[in-house]
Amino acid sequence: MTIAALVLAAGGSRRLGQPKQLLPIGGEPLVRRIAERASAACDATCVVIGAGADEVTRALAGLAVSTVHAPEWREGMAASLRLGVAWA
Repeated sequence: MTIAALVLAAGGSRRLGQPKQLLPIGGEPLVRRIAERASAACDATCVVIGAGADEVTRALAGLAVSTVHAPEWREGMAASLRLGVAWA
């Protein structure tokens, strides 16, 4: 059995006013911190990206994770979940 992790990082963080995926936590972007831990614990990891996709992709550079772009990220979390499940 393969255990896969899905990191949902496509949202626009409207209320915060900046992509929360990129907030620095412990000296690194939040999305990188989460993806590192997920990939260490699972057989495969996918990060669903949308808003700020280029910056999020750069934040993940060098990690053994897959990325899937969610062009319909504005539709909400369900759009990201559909893509993640399809990836898995």
